[in-house]
Amino acid sequence: MSDAMGELGGIGGGMGNMPMLPGMGGIDASTKSSLNSIVDVNRIVGSLSANEIEVRMNSSGTLNVDVLMEILEGAAIIAAIEIILGLLIFVVGICVAKGKRWARPVSIISSIISIPFIIAFVNTDNQILLLLAAFNGAIIYYMLKPTARDYFNQSLTKKLK
Repeated sequence: MSDAMGELGGIGGGMGNMPMLPGMGGIDASTKSSLNSIVDVNRIVGSLSANEIEVRMNSSGTLNVDVLMEILEGAAIIAAIEIILGLLIFVVGICVAKGKRWARPVSIISSIISIPFIIAFVNTDNQILLLLAAFNGAIIYYMLKPTARDYFNQSLTKKLK
């Protein structure tokens, strides 16, 4: 057991180096490209880029525990933001189904705002985002149709009668 802790760089005491799995010396080009795509999205929390991660690795392929903690902190912040946004979208979706008047403009505006962000992150590796942009376009299209306008105005008509 003490040998294993020694190999982990003395995690119990100071923050040492953590060995990579066998055969995982450096970061290959495709992994670096994927990491850069993910990290670019998460730049708002100051995440490291794949190049910075590779620079902090030593020649034996070990990754410093401090670097791992920085990556995890950034991922946790982004995950918390995405959970909050997901809950807000869920609430708006329920209100759209119920015909709440405020939910229609919120849906239209959020779709209009999200399309440029989606297109900004489209590259050869994640073309699936184009489907998401098309889905947002469909939301805008259907929310602007007269039948949708009538559906959301029905609650107002009922209140006036």
